[in-house]
Amino acid sequence: MLPHEFKLETGRKEKTSLFRKTKKKKRIYNIVRARKEAAPKSNFDTASY
Repeated sequence: MLPHEFKLETGRKEKTSLFRKTKKKKRIYNIVRARKEAAPKSNFDTASY
């Protein structure tokens, strides 16, 4: 977290960190989805179970 963010009130800070987490999670999900789409169907079927 950036130093100036510590000066913000707690509620605002929590909101920011929560937003960051969901953003990060979404990015990871997109990477996984792209990887699955790129993989051949047979590999995808065995890897998903």
